Amino acid sequence: SLAQHGMLVGLTLPLQAAMAAEGSALNGLDVVALLICLGGICMGCVSDNQLRRYMLTRDRPLILETGLWQYSRHPNHFGEQSWWIGLLFL
Repeated sequence: SLAQHGMLVGLTLPLQAAMAAEGSALNGLDVVALLICLGGICMGCVSDNQLRRYMLTRDRPLILETGLWQYSRHPNHFGEQSWWIGLLFL
């Protein structure tokens, strides 16, 4: 859910001060890491919303096979792990 991703950002926000202490300029790896983080948050949010919509459907199929769920069994977990991997590169 969006609240969970907001919590992750809030928990890791203090790392920004630690990473900025050196005063080094942003480089290409920082941009890639930022894109990975943002992509992970977006993927997690979209997949969580798709799962919620599926769970609220009365006559739903046994397995969710639409949206991001057609590519992975757990795109929400992949999105969260992408966030942490992107943070690692920062």
